[in-house]
Amino acid sequence: MRTLKFLIVAGLAAGMVQPVLAQSKAEQKTKGGGQEAPQEAMDLSAQMIEDAQNLCALVVNNDGAVLDALESGGWESDVTYDVGNAPFYKEISASVSYEGIGDADLWGFLEEYPGYWIGYCSFSVPTPQSNVSLTPISNRDDLVGNVELDGSSTFGTWRDIGEKPSTFIHSYVTGDEFYYQVTKWTNLEER
Repeated sequence: MRTLKFLIVAGLAAGMVQPVLAQSKAEQKTKGGGQEAPQEAMDLSAQMIEDAQNLCALVVNNDGAVLDALESGGWESDVTYDVGNAPFYKEISASVSYEGIGDADLWGFLEEYPGYWIGYCSFSVPTPQSNVSLTPISNRDDLVGNVELDGSSTFGTWRDIGEKPSTFIHSYVTGDEFYYQVTKWTNLEER
């Protein structure tokens, strides 16, 4: 009899706790907690990586569309044509804050040489507030590269696929920083 009472009481207690747990999980999902937070962080990370790749590609390709892309993305930007070797050198810098990730900085330059230009772009988040994954870069079909893990840090290096590679990428994620950089050499006679 004692066992039966215990089972009935335990069953009632479990029945009362079950809706509370179910409600708690439902509330967590609607409030962005529980299982949803990691996916949301991954989505934010993927969007930021996509922005880094797209914006830096525009910079190193000397594509004026970068200014419209920065403006439509809410970036504060500055293009400088009168620095250093002015007719053959220009810089761009921009900054924006990604909600859930942190402040991002973009900086780049173009150097012009007879028949060539060199473009460089860096995109960094000094103190990311969520995890950043280099997987979107590694998954690109137009690149070949290597990724190395060192504790909680990830380092990657890639180049474009082709007979004459011209685009080179370094990227890393540490506990303190996300960094993406592109260098491109362009032969103007082959364009």
